[in-house]
Amino acid sequence: AIARMRSCCLARSGRLASSLAAAPAPFDSVRVTVTDAASVTPTEIQEQIGAARSSGRLAVWVALSGEETALLPQFLEAGFRVHSGGGSEVDCYIWTGRGEDKVPPYATHTVAVAAVVTDSEGRLLVVNEHRKRAVWKFPGGYVDPGEDISVAAARELREETSVQAVPRTVLAIRHQHGLGRRGDV
Repeated sequence: AIARMRSCCLARSGRLASSLAAAPAPFDSVRVTVTDAASVTPTEIQEQIGAARSSGRLAVWVALSGEETALLPQFLEAGFRVHSGGGSEVDCYIWTGRGEDKVPPYATHTVAVAAVVTDSEGRLLVVNEHRKRAVWKFPGGYVDPGEDISVAAARELREETSVQAVPRTVLAIRHQHGLGRRGDV
């Protein structure tokens, strides 16, 4: 499926077209790059979406800049939503996962939480991150707009493990720059 996503359309001459290329991206998504803006077709956009869905990807992202922004109506027609923009660039996505759209709204910062939970014997509760290789982590995720950090930690813990808990304290805070052109707290 990834090979099909990299360049999914056959040109009339029978050659592989290369107006859109896709590569795996963070959070089980796909990042599509426009390689030939003049050749992009609605069919090719739909095939990228279909390839992402069939390979279990949760979202397809595309950044349009300069002349590529003329393609915005085609991507919107295909179901993409504008997520963010700045200067001469527009970042769009379409949710391809099952259920409700889990892409957080664009903001100046994203805030994430993790719950550190121990039992009476001092053992830590960790969950296996859904990825190709096993990654263990504390249960957690993004804070919803308007949600208190402690409420978010309890919610994420409950969503990922079904464990009910009452938060006691904040252990640490870190700030990382460069995630999606914004800071991540």
